[in-house]
Amino acid sequence: MNYPENIEEIKKFAKKIKIDVKYLLGEKYEGNLWLVHIESLPANIVFNVGGWLDLCSVQSLSSNTIFNVIGDIYFPTDHKVKILW
Repeated sequence: MNYPENIEEIKKFAKKIKIDVKYLLGEKYEGNLWLVHIESLPANIVFNVGGWLDLCSVQSLSSNTIFNVIGDIYFPTDHKVKILW
């Protein structure tokens, strides 16, 4: 498997949110993923979620974040998400 250049940053983020890094690199996460206290995500994240994905507190999002989500994706309703190019 080829890892992104910022794999160490993704590993730290995975540890912070208490999830196996493989689920941030594209392996399917069965069920719902609730990340309501996360304000920003590292670049090169690949979400593959079998349920819904809750990112209701995210304020910034890399333009190369990939979403493959069976259910709904929840973003903040009170402000726009800033896409980082």
